[in-house]
Amino acid sequence: MSNFGRIPVEVPIALAGATGIASVATATLKPVGYPNRLNDIAVFGRTGVWKRSWLLRPKYAGRYLFLLYPVDNISITTVIRKEVSFPNFNSAPKTVEIQIPTTLRDFRSWHWRLIKIEELDSSEKEFELLDILQQPGDGLLDGQSSADMACEAHLNNSFSYLLYEARSVMEASIEFSEESNRVMSRMVVWSCHQPYTSGHSGAEVPAERAEIMQWYAHQVIKFEPHRIWALGDSSYSDGTGSLNFVAQVNNKSGWHNNWDLRKDLLSLYRLNYRFHWSFDAMQDVMRRYPHIAMWDDHEIRDGYGSDATDFSDENTVMKQIASQAAQEYLFSWNTPLRSESKRNLKSDNHLAYVDNPIASFIFDGRNSRNYGKDLPISPDIPLIASALASAGIALGALAGGPIGLIVGAATIGATVGSTIAIEKYLIDMYRWDNPGAVISDQQLRDFERFCRHIAGQPNVKYLLLGNSVPFIYVNDIIESLASELELMAGDLGQEARDDMRDSWHSPGNRRQLNRLIDIMRDLHQKRPDMEMINLSGDIHISNAFSYQPPGFTKKIYQVTSSGLTNPPSIANEDVTNFISIDGSLGFLESSEDFGDVHRLWHEGLYQNFLTINANEERIELNLRVFNRDGETAFGSRDKLLII
Repeated sequence: MSNFGRIPVEVPIALAGATGIASVATATLKPVGYPNRLNDIAVFGRTGVWKRSWLLRPKYAGRYLFLLYPVDNISITTVIRKEVSFPNFNSAPKTVEIQIPTTLRDFRSWHWRLIKIEELDSSEKEFELLDILQQPGDGLLDGQSSADMACEAHLNNSFSYLLYEARSVMEASIEFSEESNRVMSRMVVWSCHQPYTSGHSGAEVPAERAEIMQWYAHQVIKFEPHRIWALGDSSYSDGTGSLNFVAQVNNKSGWHNNWDLRKDLLSLYRLNYRFHWSFDAMQDVMRRYPHIAMWDDHEIRDGYGSDATDFSDENTVMKQIASQAAQEYLFSWNTPLRSESKRNLKSDNHLAYVDNPIASFIFDGRNSRNYGKDLPISPDIPLIASALASAGIALGALAGGPIGLIVGAATIGATVGSTIAIEKYLIDMYRWDNPGAVISDQQLRDFERFCRHIAGQPNVKYLLLGNSVPFIYVNDIIESLASELELMAGDLGQEARDDMRDSWHSPGNRRQLNRLIDIMRDLHQKRPDMEMINLSGDIHISNAFSYQPPGFTKKIYQVTSSGLTNPPSIANEDVTNFISIDGSLGFLESSEDFGDVHRLWHEGLYQNFLTINANEERIELNLRVFNRDGETAFGSRDKLLII
């Protein structure tokens, strides 16, 4: 029995290989055997005032009827219905978007159902029949399938049967709560949903991660958010062990010229989203509350955009196919800031909206990411730095002025410290002149326009930035050295190097970070009353920082929530604390970019997610921590930041 009063969690049995209809999803690439059952999935979205969207992907092909109706007034005139078709098992999902008519806006509580009304793919019937026989209320005992009976009711406008008797594929209740309360906002933020591990007989879902999803659903339903942000890594194409399907093509030559392989890869990317989101607890939330989603590297491949090899012809095609799946499963039910992003995979998928008292801008930090030429710093650099330090040449002389780097002699020896400081300076100087990019210039301009727009809206009290990767985490010197040195080019080192390069503050990304902070500074000078908070994910731990860059008259904040089900990459919290800014490693802490930085909390042991409650007077950010197996009471590691 779980600590939060939910029913016991049933852990799926590990599977040795792909089973059921998923086993025939590919013809040339190896199918993937996920350990959980593939379910019908839906994701609820909000695209405007009284305007909602539903991403729908039932398990099997067919023609379906979508019904939406207010629970307090059900009649022929109040039921909204739309037909939607799926030609085969792994065709693209479909998005249904509905604007609630003015005449029905007095109703806040609604219900929706998706009902199958016609079979479309006879090759799927054997698989579907096995599923149907395990479900009650099918109608087969009457000699007629449920789809046939629902189709007949649909043609005869028999709403009573469709609403109360027809077996739905999926359904949920929703609330139009934002429209009824325009002076407050409730949000949930999470990242890094990786429920799988490798076991003796294949991929598994550990009992703890199944329980985390139940805990998450219980907490979210109790909180009743207006929106949920999924800030990257909502599925893992390079998942654990046998689930790493991109390994079949990543850095493999020639495959991209085979169109059957391209088709199979798209099929695997699609299934990856469907299986990650198929858990009942995740669907309890996804079908009920409006979501906003952004991708990061694992929706493509770990660290994509950080190495020169990512831009080979083969890997560029891999990214294009991953982009198509992301457009289908992450972005089709959101409203991109630039309309052409739905038609052009080269355009970023950033999002922006204003709901008093919050203005939000969610960056797409993966589509245009390119760290630049992959030229690791030569092994000679430490020798050069050591020689300069031994000769007593000051960093200020190299820089032509102070650069704000201070080495604590009490922490390390003076000569070693000077050598490290010089190495860091040379790396930073090289990357400043040879920068990479996290986002496109167009996206930066869009952010600047958005800030000019909200500057004139006095009801906006808070600017929330959504970034899949944080501004602040790793100590500057570790970030600089680990992102470049050739000794990091081995397999394990390269993985660490990718992580360092992903950061907004990595040396190759700092010029663009400075431009972003400049835009925020301009907004701050126009609206000094507005609070600014950067929300991020990616790093598999949670932390919170306050910082005050030059030109700001008060602090701004960063809060990271990660991961939802993925555990910390480094199991030792002392290590993650050591490498963190304002942690126990006490040198080279000052930052020209961020000014004075103070760490407000550090959660390096347990999975977590963030709830946000904002009104005109204050905003509360509450980190919910799953410390089920800890020595302290459950929930005692939760954190609260009030601004």
